[in-house]
Amino acid sequence: MDVQTFLNQYPLVIAIAAVWSMMQLVSRFTGWHALARHYPASSPFNGKHRHFQTVWMRWGSHYGNGVTAGADAQGLFLSVLFILRIGHPPLFIPWGDVDAHEMQGGFTKRIKLQFKRLPSVPMVITVALADDLAKDSYGAFIVQKERHP
Repeated sequence: MDVQTFLNQYPLVIAIAAVWSMMQLVSRFTGWHALARHYPASSPFNGKHRHFQTVWMRWGSHYGNGVTAGADAQGLFLSVLFILRIGHPPLFIPWGDVDAHEMQGGFTKRIKLQFKRLPSVPMVITVALADDLAKDSYGAFIVQKERHP
């Protein structure tokens, strides 16, 4: 069978393979894949879920309204929308591994998260989400105020 015949007979297989490959690449580019190796969610998260959140990751990438975030006294839970889940397993990051700082960017303040086991993969969240996580974590999640010289 030649390539053109294959393409004509199996467009669904090709489309699925293309989407799977793209999502795997996105996961690696953003750093989600690396975070999942260090911080896999080993059990379902039972705390309060905050759906349709936006997070920014390395190299200017972001998941616009595509992340579910949750917090409890032990740590931070993150997952992407089910339809985008390929290559993006859920994460659970203990609070002891999360360093959060205010950052000034443009017109709005945001919160930069860095993770002890993988400091090369930052994550930025909104102040509103950070406030919700602090409340849901019963004070275990603390944002350091912006430092001035």
